[in-house]
Amino acid sequence: MILRGVSLFGLAQVAALVAGLVLQAVVARALAVGDYGRFVVAHSVSVAALMLLMSAVPNALRRLVSVDCGNLRSAWRAVWLVQLPISVLFAVILCCLAPLVARAMNDLLLTPALVIIAAELGVKAGLLEPGWHLLNGLGRHMLQACLMTGHSMLRVVCVICVLQVSVGLVESVAGLLLSAAVSATIAVPIVQRLAKNMPGDPYGGLGRELLRWAKLAPGVDALNYLLVAANLWMLKAMTVDPSLVGTYAACYMLTQTILPFSLVLSRGCFASFAGAVSKDEMQDASRLLSQVARLAALATGWGGVLAILHGEAIVSLVYGVRFAAPGMLLALLGLGMAGMGMLWFFCEMLGAAGRLKDRLGLMMGVSAASIAVTALLARTWGPWGAGWALVITGSSGTLAASVLLR
Repeated sequence: MILRGVSLFGLAQVAALVAGLVLQAVVARALAVGDYGRFVVAHSVSVAALMLLMSAVPNALRRLVSVDCGNLRSAWRAVWLVQLPISVLFAVILCCLAPLVARAMNDLLLTPALVIIAAELGVKAGLLEPGWHLLNGLGRHMLQACLMTGHSMLRVVCVICVLQVSVGLVESVAGLLLSAAVSATIAVPIVQRLAKNMPGDPYGGLGRELLRWAKLAPGVDALNYLLVAANLWMLKAMTVDPSLVGTYAACYMLTQTILPFSLVLSRGCFASFAGAVSKDEMQDASRLLSQVARLAALATGWGGVLAILHGEAIVSLVYGVRFAAPGMLLALLGLGMAGMGMLWFFCEMLGAAGRLKDRLGLMMGVSAASIAVTALLARTWGPWGAGWALVITGSSGTLAASVLLR
């Protein structure tokens, strides 16, 4: 029963993943190899910042409506009064720091793309993603999945339309900004109507709950994605050949499609897990974790075999022959991404249970070990070292998280 909602939500997300692959293929074939590498780096900066901004207020509000849907009205008000101003301020700061970030990435051509990415971040983190989170807390998985899938398809359409006018890195990220703005105009009225029609009084402890999440959650979600993105960033900073980084980025982005499956699982299980723990139904919570772990292990095994046998052909088919890479490299990155995906899922379940301090301690320990390993291996063996560093980070983090949850 618990995973039925996950299955429905997951099936709807397959369309979003396919749209994401189409988007990457369109951009890769339109841009030069070096520019595509810059596009991936700029996109990874956006995702890392989005993870940070979505870690506290939206997740706290999602848990509140999971426990009691009557909190939706006050939660939606908090999105406008708290989350939106924070996101806009962060976007302005990122825009001002774009030249410094580009210099740190050893590529000043990234600067205009980062400025546009900052604008997209303000729209997504301020209204679009928080609205999706509230729908998730209500258990409206299908509605949330449809909105997210529609946004993914809009991204492809908008980028293609912009590239028809002019081809370039700036135009590619401008299409992402346009799609975020259109999706927000669709999602915001839906959540607004639900909040207006939802019975219930404002939650009196909202301020305390937001403060608790603000103190303990942002660091965890930032580290979660930074452990993935830093793998590419370190390789970019240590490699002078942009074509080599572009080829690695193609494998990186192809295997990164594993991570949304982790989000599918966590969003599908969050409300059920939070409800089971709050009612002290630990047997149901334990059964959910076991089912997810078995499913992830099976999918990872089959995916690894496929990548080893046909990885080079898959990369060439999606991105073109210029990006061809050995199948073992694709399998290596896939194994690392699978480990990171399970770590993300376990962290989300700790958050659903309200165990924020345990969650923070786990990620601090994993991060401390990962940074040193990634820097050493990426500098010594280049792309292969970076791939092995991701595997070590994902497997060790997953093992530690599973022990903590048990």
